[in-house]
Amino acid sequence: METVNEIRGATWIAYLLDKGGYKSLAELHEALDLVGSVQSWGQYKAGKASPQESTVKLADRAVPGSASVFLNGPKGLPVWAVLDGDLSVCQRVVSDLLNAYLEPEPWMSVARRSVVSMGDSERLKALLEVVLPQSLWHSPSSSVRYNPNEPHRLELVGWLSLAELFQRAENPLAVLYPKDKLKAGEENILKSFVYGMVAKMTGQGAFVQSSKNNLTNPSFVLAFIALIQICNESRDKTLSLAPDFLKLGIKQSVIDCFGSEVALFVERL
Repeated sequence: METVNEIRGATWIAYLLDKGGYKSLAELHEALDLVGSVQSWGQYKAGKASPQESTVKLADRAVPGSASVFLNGPKGLPVWAVLDGDLSVCQRVVSDLLNAYLEPEPWMSVARRSVVSMGDSERLKALLEVVLPQSLWHSPSSSVRYNPNEPHRLELVGWLSLAELFQRAENPLAVLYPKDKLKAGEENILKSFVYGMVAKMTGQGAFVQSSKNNLTNPSFVLAFIALIQICNESRDKTLSLAPDFLKLGIKQSVIDCFGSEVALFVERL
């Protein structure tokens, strides 16, 4: 099994080669001239040695963004700390994402309780509620009622529990991801066309894509990886099936967001 350090080294070197336009480690070594021999770059790639901090910073001058990849992880996210099982980072990744979610519907956990007061199972359910559509959480016999003493607080009657969700015949995360991916691709094509036309007329080509509240968004994928780590260490017995459920559900999205090496590592958590 690959270690986190091996994956980090391979990812960092791959980023340097790709973004720097170098065709080989020898070309990278000659261009950057930061270490004694090309063999050192091979050691870094294999995770058998770690570069000095000064080497990482100097490499970043030549290939901007590479230091963040080495120190944190792909896409500026704390991937390495999460994979390494740093529970404080894992909890922060999940909490930050839930706190940043500004459009909760009344039935969602994040609309009815503060994130800081949630336990592990509640945070998992809250994130799943953000990603999975409401229709998956209730049946024809389910109902919603208001507490007369707290008119803004919903009471959900007969809705699925986490245990019932885990036992569904098909994993809803795995089923929905291809559809979300296709939809995101279609939206990006449309945005590229529209903003391309705007750029021609205004001379401004940059635009910001809205982040998706599903597994096409790397931040959500990392949060679910973090939850696998949290569930593995949790004393909450209701979470015993959660790691396998999440691993199956996010398998393809992890590959798409962070690569096959990270995906294989996650499968073995």
